[in-house]
Amino acid sequence: MAAAAALLAVALTGCSGGDGAGARGSAQDTPSASLSAAPSPTPTEPYTDDDQVLLAKDDCYGPAGTAGEFAQVVETACDDPEAYGRVLKRSEEELTLTSIPDCPDPTDQVMGITYGKEKVSVTEEVAGPLHYVTYAVGHGYACVRNLKAPHPGDRGGGGMEIRVGDCLENTATGYKEIACDGDKTPDLKINKDTFDGDDCPNKDDVKLSPNTLVDRLGLSRSMLCAEQL
Repeated sequence: MAAAAALLAVALTGCSGGDGAGARGSAQDTPSASLSAAPSPTPTEPYTDDDQVLLAKDDCYGPAGTAGEFAQVVETACDDPEAYGRVLKRSEEELTLTSIPDCPDPTDQVMGITYGKEKVSVTEEVAGPLHYVTYAVGHGYACVRNLKAPHPGDRGGGGMEIRVGDCLENTATGYKEIACDGDKTPDLKINKDTFDGDDCPNKDDVKLSPNTLVDRLGLSRSMLCAEQL
């Protein structure tokens, strides 16, 4: 019994020493708090417009976010969380209330470009959505595409050019484009553009002229055929 107890004491001492060595080893292998702390993040550099052209092709933009700049957009980095669109095309064509911007198919919206009205030198350009009067008249425009859905410029999306695949609702002032799968149920869906309307696909198709449409943006034909839904 005495021998067994002695052996047990030796065994316990060995285990205790092993645990202590392991603990010390862990303490020595673990860096101090000052060494393990993550480095301070580098402050985000402010966006700079390298080409010095407001809304040039491939530039991205977001809301100005400043009082007194209602609906104005400003350039920003494309990976900025506030960015919501990219420029597909910038045009220097003069913009009037009756202008029809010439934009590529994927365009979701048009930004009017004009000079700041409140600037003494009036040489600083400002931009904003075309449907705001402030930006509806100017010396240029930018055709833009949303970075994320929805994309009203896609066929059936409810915005931009009226073309085959788009849907319309009948309003008191004429047919208006709406999204085909939106909240409202469309009345018509355009199935062909034609010069005279005599070759519509179906006998009961509705023939539309520009005068029957609320929005005429991008119309290249004198007539459209639309099936009733």
